Amino acid sequence: MQTTDKRCSRCPGAIPILVLTPEIRHYGKFVCPACTRFLTWARDPRTNANMQARQAEILEFVLDNPVSADELKFLFEIYGTAHLNLIQKTRYENILMGNAL
Repeated sequence: MQTTDKRCSRCPGAIPILVLTPEIRHYGKFVCPACTRFLTWARDPRTNANMQARQAEILEFVLDNPVSADELKFLFEIYGTAHLNLIQKTRYENILMGNAL
């Protein structure tokens, strides 16, 4: 189960609860159970799995292949990014396929 370090400034003793939000594009949100104040968005569990898979792929690639300083810098920049935009995704795939731009 997901948790968050965020706490409500109005109700500091209250432990945030996760409220799923299937009606919108976000997976869920953390709210204060005392005053129902929004605290932060919750990550979709698939996001973490996808990011961890990409991180493992980056580590394996960097250890097994010669990588330029520019490519290495880019790979470190996206290492902790949950979602890649189209430009990042294309460049990432090009580096892995040996077609670095």
